[in-house]
Amino acid sequence: QYGLVQNSVQAAQLARYDIENSREFQPVVLPCKPAWMAYKPGDCITVDVPEFGLVSRKMLILRRQRDPATLITTLTLVSETDGKHPFALGSTLTPPATPGLNGYDPNQSTVVAAGSWTATGTALTGPDGSTQPAIVFEGEVEDPNVTRVIAETRLSLGGGNFGDWMSSEHSPQIRRIEVRGLLPSSDYHCRIRYRTALQAEGLTGLDLGIKTTGALSVPGTLTSINGLTPAQLTAQLDYVTDQGRQLTQAVLESFNRLLDERIATYQATLHKGQPVKKILIDESTDWTDGDVSAFGRFNLLGAVTPGGGAFVLNETTVKVSPTETLAEYKSAVAAAQGANAAAILSESSARATADGAIATSVTAVVAQSNANAAAIATEVTARTTADSALASSLSTVSTTVNGNTSSISTLQSSVNGISAEWVLALNANGRVAGIKAAVGPTVSTLAFQADQIAFSNGTVNYFPLSIVGGEVRAQNFRVDKVVANSIVSESILGGAVTTQVSASTNPVTAIGATPVQVISLSITTVGGPVQVGYDCQVGLNASFTGGLRANVYRNGTLLRSAARSNMKGPFQDGLGGILRDTPGAGTHTYTIELDVPAGASGTLTSNVNEIMLTELKK
Repeated sequence: QYGLVQNSVQAAQLARYDIENSREFQPVVLPCKPAWMAYKPGDCITVDVPEFGLVSRKMLILRRQRDPATLITTLTLVSETDGKHPFALGSTLTPPATPGLNGYDPNQSTVVAAGSWTATGTALTGPDGSTQPAIVFEGEVEDPNVTRVIAETRLSLGGGNFGDWMSSEHSPQIRRIEVRGLLPSSDYHCRIRYRTALQAEGLTGLDLGIKTTGALSVPGTLTSINGLTPAQLTAQLDYVTDQGRQLTQAVLESFNRLLDERIATYQATLHKGQPVKKILIDESTDWTDGDVSAFGRFNLLGAVTPGGGAFVLNETTVKVSPTETLAEYKSAVAAAQGANAAAILSESSARATADGAIATSVTAVVAQSNANAAAIATEVTARTTADSALASSLSTVSTTVNGNTSSISTLQSSVNGISAEWVLALNANGRVAGIKAAVGPTVSTLAFQADQIAFSNGTVNYFPLSIVGGEVRAQNFRVDKVVANSIVSESILGGAVTTQVSASTNPVTAIGATPVQVISLSITTVGGPVQVGYDCQVGLNASFTGGLRANVYRNGTLLRSAARSNMKGPFQDGLGGILRDTPGAGTHTYTIELDVPAGASGTLTSNVNEIMLTELKK
């Protein structure tokens, strides 16, 4: 049944449209970049994502969601078939084909785009003035799915005959490939192919044609290579060969010895029945690496097992003899020297097994006179296992005079080839200044700890940044140029905007004649003007006809009532706007209520509601 439709032809067209729309496939959800946030429900776009089976597919936007934190715009789409319109309107008796996804072959490699690469025959000149024939490929990979670039050449034998292809593989980030070791003044057939992340390799590639290499030339006065005569090069080669034989013998002997010690060494590297996984040198931090959770503290050297157990290497656990710890040894040395003492302590260890290797060096230089002391301590560790690697260095310089202690500590750490860290920490009686630089798989960080940060011209120190009450404050800044869309801030003092807050919701409440609150947001102002921007999107079912009304309130007082009429389903529609309000100083709550004016029929559902409050200084 079609309400208010009084013409049988129109009813037939609407029925046909309902049937054809029901054949469209949905939903297709695509997360997009911020550039797509301007597209709204009802817009049509062309989607070309072959790995999803969408090849140049026309699609209609049903819903748009925007994430203010990440700026990701998520579009929900439905396929749109152009052929359904003439069929539904009766201008043709041929029904459109049933819409569906295109086939996708994961073994199909990316086609190298024409013009993306060029090849040039040339001669490359060396530092000694000699030239050698070469083919130079230049270009750029246009597809992010490509993992390797394959550059190929084959010698022309004349008469349309060629030799075998010679290939070299390179990173997809490469822009220039030099192929050397070719015959001088000869023709070579050149091409570029790609290999994708699924190991699909193009068989034909981009044909770059026949290129002629340059000439080969050697200076007539050449008597040495890198400053060495042929006799010197021969002597060095003999020496390297002999060293290789000796190294091979030493490696075999070491392997046999380590193989015998494997069981004992493995048992020695167990803690509470679990194999030790990591050795840490770190300031206070929590992190997880695979199945190993670890916690480290600055000036702490230890190892953590999967069960959470740990041991610590420090003065009370490191022994200088089977019965004496490092701390006891230092105390004994100090007692022997009376009020004045000096000591140099060093311990190094290295161990290798079939499962891993570790090398550790601890050095301490200590001087003490009465209550005054100075010390330099260094700890260096390198460790590898079958699935992890760590290299770290910790150095501390400290002095103590009349009960006052100051120290400078430097930490360098590299873990598993995926993270690195550098820390500089200065401590004087508990007041700390430091810098930390860290790089991980997903984020890099540069952090400062200080009461104030200064810049110097060599004579005067200027302090534009300071920390007061837990806030970073800046002063005496000069900005010569501010580019549009380059500043993201909750408040800009001295400009037009002082406070800006926004929120969005996605309720599914049915909207009817009784007003329904769909969004609420509060703002604290100093009594200046407030700009209220709102956007309400609703879904209309197939039988809906009528209108929509949005009422904007501040603290329960109606500020605006906006309405739309003549809305018909099945679509997503909405209304929005901007109004200016001038509340008094304090916290104010703005709300939006939606209702359907009298005379509407069918179902209307609230989809996306957004509101943004902006306090204007001027």
